Amino acid sequence: MRLKQRMSAAGFIIAICVVVFSASVHAQTEPEAPRSEEPLSNGFQLGFYSGISYNIFGGAYDGQCPCIFLGDGSSTSIPYGFNLNIPVFSDAALYIRAGWQNTSTDFFVGRTDSLRSIQAVGEVGDGMTLFYDLVHFDVLVRLIGKQDGERVFLGPSFGWVQQKRIRIIESEYETGKRFLLQDKDIAEPINLRYSFVLGAEYAFVPFRELYIIPSLQVDYSLQKISTLQPLKPNFYKFLVSVAYQPF
Repeated sequence: MRLKQRMSAAGFIIAICVVVFSASVHAQTEPEAPRSEEPLSNGFQLGFYSGISYNIFGGAYDGQCPCIFLGDGSSTSIPYGFNLNIPVFSDAALYIRAGWQNTSTDFFVGRTDSLRSIQAVGEVGDGMTLFYDLVHFDVLVRLIGKQDGERVFLGPSFGWVQQKRIRIIESEYETGKRFLLQDKDIAEPINLRYSFVLGAEYAFVPFRELYIIPSLQVDYSLQKISTLQPLKPNFYKFLVSVAYQPF
């Protein structure tokens, strides 16, 4: 009788151990619940940006010389300015920027023509420099994917042209002589430049209040530089913004 009781007790203990062990194994093999991501902290930010811009003036320019500059002209410049992030939703903001961009772009065309310095025909090169500076104001929508991660922005840009000057120098290869043919403002300029901006950026947050945000963007012009000349300026920019978010 006692032997049976001892066997029953031992069986009960073994059964309890099996149940506990099975539950432990099941708990270890069951996948963990996904951790919740850190909520976005989309607040007011004030920042400064700068970088490099690849400028392309596409189209043609008919200068004050027997020449037409048909090829695109390209140059680089250093844009800079200030930006303001105004939160609208937890993952969207109004992104306001005000900045400056000063460009100097060279064009060239060669031809065979009568020389100015001597009575002869020879090789002539015409070099044109376009000085095109503007102050711009961008009203963009910024969509935030992650707090420390990717974002995109898009919207219109309005630029006020501060300088719009053309300089054309003719060079004679045979004599080495150079002649200044034009150095004055563009005729019939369009002083307000409308464009559309589209860009992507990635935010690094080394501290809670400090944001370092590199970005790539296309600034596509909707305006020509002049009512007479079909040149259209487009800017491709790599910018780095340093912004402060107080709360």
